[in-house]
Amino acid sequence: EGPEGKEDVFTFGFPVPPFLLELGSRVHFAVRYRVAGAEYWDNNDCRDYSLTCRNHALHMPRGECEESWIHFI
Repeated sequence: EGPEGKEDVFTFGFPVPPFLLELGSRVHFAVRYRVAGAEYWDNNDCRDYSLTCRNHALHMPRGECEESWIHFI
């Protein structure tokens, strides 16, 4: 949470090597950002941020897509 109760929201992406796409694999990281010429780091209060590879059910919309080729994309 930022100053005066405001939050900063941002998105980012980074490539993940294929061996990290195995179920249960984890990536730990900290975030570096620059604002007005100053550099800042955030490591989630010394716990690092982490992503865990998990599988999930694919939910297809019902209706006109049921018989389309979208299932094979």
